[in-house]
Amino acid sequence: MSHRLEKMNGPDAQLSKSHLQPRQSLFKRPFKLKRALRSALVAVIVVALGGMGLVKAQDLPQSWTSQPKAAASNQGYLPPDMQLEGAEVPITLDQAIQLATSQGTLAETASINRDMGKAKADLYHQTAEALDADNSTASEDARKLADLTADFAADQSDRNFTAEINALKRDTVKKYYETVQARDAVKLSLDNLAAQETVAKNIQQKYDQGLLTKLDLLKAQSGVDQAKADLMAAQNGHILSVMALNRALGYPLLQNTLPTDALTVNEPSFPSLSDTLNAAKNYRNEIHGVNFARQAAKYSLYDAEEVYGDDSPQAQKAEAALDAAKKAAADMPDQIEMDVRSKFLQVKSAEASTIAAEEALQKATEAARVAKLSFDNGLLTASDLQMAQLGTYQAALQYSKTLLAFKLAIKDYELSYTEGTYLVSF
Repeated sequence: MSHRLEKMNGPDAQLSKSHLQPRQSLFKRPFKLKRALRSALVAVIVVALGGMGLVKAQDLPQSWTSQPKAAASNQGYLPPDMQLEGAEVPITLDQAIQLATSQGTLAETASINRDMGKAKADLYHQTAEALDADNSTASEDARKLADLTADFAADQSDRNFTAEINALKRDTVKKYYETVQARDAVKLSLDNLAAQETVAKNIQQKYDQGLLTKLDLLKAQSGVDQAKADLMAAQNGHILSVMALNRALGYPLLQNTLPTDALTVNEPSFPSLSDTLNAAKNYRNEIHGVNFARQAAKYSLYDAEEVYGDDSPQAQKAEAALDAAKKAAADMPDQIEMDVRSKFLQVKSAEASTIAAEEALQKATEAARVAKLSFDNGLLTASDLQMAQLGTYQAALQYSKTLLAFKLAIKDYELSYTEGTYLVSF
């Protein structure tokens, strides 16, 4: 399999600064979704209808045997005021990420949060300067605490901004490929509806000739009704996914945005697991947060002891706070290691699910071929053949879902050994 994770823990894997930033995986042979899904479905349609002696491959609609340009969300059952507007606006994933992190609504929020953090740091610095003044009665530890807080706030504002951008990039990848997946689902649903209608039409003809039963006809008609419902659901899903992507990119909600990158999953290349664990324990925001809290609690205790006395309630409370901060700082490395290892296992699990779904699609296609042979020999009814075709359609949709889950699992693991996505309050 091209997407097996054979290199995840290779002895030559080295960790560099580039590994500590969100990046695209290093690919070998791309495995594309569209070709696999469409060729499988076309094969079943040709087999099913050809086997019934009702249609030949050259008689199929062109959309079944060629790649359509765009999603058909403006066809079918959507009301006019819910259709995408204007000409298609193609966009790559890299372009989407650049837009989302520069002009999208969440990017604006991240920038505002960073500015607020910097302003708060300036206030802390003013407080520290006031405490350092000659006429200040503050203790030495109170001054140290003020300086520590001001410096931490200034640095953490940038780290929090990086974490927000990390989360935004991950969210953009998710929304981008959800839109690709939803568009493919519409195409598959349109093809499935056309196939079900053709089967039902020919079963009607055979029923009129007395060659098939009323039950066969009713099942075929039910298949058409279900295909229509599936198409409506697919169109609704596509519109919702486009709106979500447009909002992230700062576009009008109903702009006809067309992602051009195919949903692919290739063999990723990561640093060794030990290197990613070390990086996570050095870079994750959670580590910076608990280390600051521990140091701040220490200064607070010293200040309380000096101002109120060692046995005062204030000192006892500050000592309990320090004990809690020490425990949190001691526990955090294990928590981060567990998170990184968990995301590593999620990649492996998602890979296994993708392999299983791919094999299920292949088996469903083969089952349709066998069903055709059985139908030719009078061993299956027309409705059985129709169900075999539907099974391939459903397997194709499931395969696309596992590909998306695999891609997101890889992204989550890559982020787990950078600053991450956690925001530290100060």
